Amino acid sequence: MTAKTALKNIHLAAACVVSLIFCQQLIADNSLQLQPKLCIKKKASDFCDMTINIKWQAKQTNDHCVLNTTVNKQIACWENSSAGTASEKAHTKVDLIYTLLNEENDKVLDAQTFNVLSMKDDSQNSSRRRRHIWSLF
Repeated sequence: MTAKTALKNIHLAAACVVSLIFCQQLIADNSLQLQPKLCIKKKASDFCDMTINIKWQAKQTNDHCVLNTTVNKQIACWENSSAGTASEKAHTKVDLIYTLLNEENDKVLDAQTFNVLSMKDDSQNSSRRRRHIWSLF
């Protein structure tokens, strides 16, 4: 390895470290957390019924709101606050997107998705006869 290549690698490594520190700082400053993050249904036609616990924190004290942007619903708002918790009872077949919003400037600070998965697609016919691999008919 030449000195020029080694220097280039050092600069690249330093840039990666700075980038990681910057990203971690952004995450620590404004964050929205969902618990649980996932619902697994037996069939696609089933509903997911769960209570989603929402926790957030912001870098600055302001008026903040948490929204369920999938169904255009305001979950909760706080005045002059930099952190908060809320919960929502979900009854859904689709993914839900939650957003932390700064009310003063309508700026989205963070967003998280509550994922809904199904184990079996409803289009699969479960009543069809299963054949052994050696069966010809």
